[in-house]
Amino acid sequence: MAINVRNAARQRMRDRLLVPLGTVLIEMAYGLLYAWLIFAPQLRTGAGRTVFEPGQSSWVFSIALFTLSAGAIASVLLAERFGGRKLALVGALLSCAGYVFAGFADHFSTHLFFVGGFVGFGIGLGFLLPLTMGFRWFPDRRGTFAGVAASSFVLGAFVWINAADEWFGLLNTLSFFSCDGVRSVFILFGAISAVMILLGIRCMIEPSPYLYGAAPPPPPQASSTATSEGLSPLDLIRTPRFAMLAVGLALSSLPGFTVINAIGPFGFTALKASGFESELAFAASGWAMASLFLMGIMGGVLWGTAADSIGSRWAAVTLCVIQGFAIFLLYQMGGGAKPLIFAACVVGAGVTGIMAVFPVLMVDWAGGKRFALIYALMLPVYALAETIGSQLGGAQPGQMAIGKTVVSSDWFWTFWSVGLCCLSAAVVLYLAEHFGEERRSRKVSPRRYPS
Repeated sequence: MAINVRNAARQRMRDRLLVPLGTVLIEMAYGLLYAWLIFAPQLRTGAGRTVFEPGQSSWVFSIALFTLSAGAIASVLLAERFGGRKLALVGALLSCAGYVFAGFADHFSTHLFFVGGFVGFGIGLGFLLPLTMGFRWFPDRRGTFAGVAASSFVLGAFVWINAADEWFGLLNTLSFFSCDGVRSVFILFGAISAVMILLGIRCMIEPSPYLYGAAPPPPPQASSTATSEGLSPLDLIRTPRFAMLAVGLALSSLPGFTVINAIGPFGFTALKASGFESELAFAASGWAMASLFLMGIMGGVLWGTAADSIGSRWAAVTLCVIQGFAIFLLYQMGGGAKPLIFAACVVGAGVTGIMAVFPVLMVDWAGGKRFALIYALMLPVYALAETIGSQLGGAQPGQMAIGKTVVSSDWFWTFWSVGLCCLSAAVVLYLAEHFGEERRSRKVSPRRYPS
């Protein structure tokens, strides 16, 4: 009997460790969508013309984010009937097909259909599976787990981009079906990402109801207000707190995307105005972009861990305040290489930190059983913030507007407006705790944990 108990405990531990591994694989595969955005402007037709007009590839990416939101909502509605793992499997096949067909496409509308439709919806079908499964296995480390998921998404984009160009030179050497390097990379990476998602799905194992034995672990420190126990998802959506959290997500996400799009041309222009030579200005602004990207990989884990330590509400408020002042610093001191790179690091960590903290904020409020639907309904807000931020930034991600004349007043309004958005988001998220279904006159029993 004792041997069986020990064997069962070891099996549970193995299953528990498989879930983070599967999450890393799945999220890295999903990060291919960002890599597509970087390489898509290089696509050319047989006549040598580019497939996309300036800015069109970012619109495909924005549509993909909206269809991702639709796929996530559909996965929640269909999960009870088909199961999350089967839906994620279908999503893997859809996204793979989207990348492969996009590799043969020569028109903007075709890419919009396959990447914006197939890839986005396919990712959405499996997007919530790692988070919902991880929150069940790690109820006391939800922030850290969400941070690992968010960081893995950015890490995946980093790996795909460098594997195609710097590390293996696939853009210049790979050829499938008489396609050029960029198209062949889409086909190959689409197939590899599908395999990674399938392996990750195999690691998504449901936790046993007796995972912790007879006594479940104590819940984390509860909020000062009552919880949302007893309310249906529809009731939660109708509350003012849902609207305030949506506004907070939009205001905190938009600045990061704006800076990502603007930091290249802004850094080059500001450094040139400070007396830097063109080569040095180009190198320093490139380092700022790279630092933003690399800190984005670490930022999810850092801010997710902070959410476990100080609570998701205070982590979100602190993140927004720090990011707001970092954006102000970026504008005021962007003419120096070190301040530019430092501010880029802070903003990069904040972009991924938002992706890590907000799921925890949602599950702390809505509870585990209703988290998936509530968070899925928040994703269109995130997609809208990305679209607006890309337009405010004024340049496609990954491109440096060398030699472009930029009026300084344009940058002033861009950076100060998004900086104020961050500070406004901090105020909204702080006050959101006091709005919604939590009426102090109504006594609500604390929810059981894990939900």
